[in-house]
Amino acid sequence: MRTPGLRGALAADTELGAGNMLARVLAHGADPDGPGLTFDTAVDGHPAQAPLTLGQLDERVAARAAWLHERGVRPRDPVAVWATAAADMVLSFLALARLGAIPALMNGKLRPEIAAEYIRRLRGVGVLADDAHTALLAGHDL
Repeated sequence: MRTPGLRGALAADTELGAGNMLARVLAHGADPDGPGLTFDTAVDGHPAQAPLTLGQLDERVAARAAWLHERGVRPRDPVAVWATAAADMVLSFLALARLGAIPALMNGKLRPEIAAEYIRRLRGVGVLADDAHTALLAGHDL
């Protein structure tokens, strides 16, 4: 269900961008209990296939952005993201965009040596990887 006038308000919002999209949608009156996203894997203790509301999605993105900021990620900082789960990729992208950082999303099926070389050449400030991909990077000079 769409909030009346929300689409027009967003279209006219000159401050709207990828980094603040969730916050601006909510600021324009979207229902925080309204539909957000559903992932095929569990995320943050939220079960797979159970829809996250718009408010829950915003909370998770804000928490990730705060965590990244505490670790020194700043605007225009490139950060590699290497994971398989859509939830990890989407939430990492949105959190990095919220900070103004540059999410460098990587195919989760890359061979480790190619991934490591990409990360090395990216010269980013960090790598966000799930446990499986972190293990694949062990021993590579990044």
